[in-house]
Amino acid sequence: MFSMMKRIIGGEMLIRGHIEFMELKQGGMTVSEYAAKFEDLCRFAPHYNTMEAEEDKCVMFENRLRPDIKQLIGFSEIRDFPTL
Repeated sequence: MFSMMKRIIGGEMLIRGHIEFMELKQGGMTVSEYAAKFEDLCRFAPHYNTMEAEEDKCVMFENRLRPDIKQLIGFSEIRDFPTL
């Protein structure tokens, strides 16, 4: 899957998108803005686009929320990204 994406998108762009996804944190964004950016960049990380990785995707999303937001929701253990 990664090699096909690499041919379609271009190697350098795919690598940049993957790095941006792996470094993404909520920071000053609202939760909605962060979720939209997370979903947009997720396409550059093929591992997180499988049903088997849904739990990993949710954990990554939660772990990169601002501490004040993370404290409010606690560790929700929701493992379906659209529900989260």
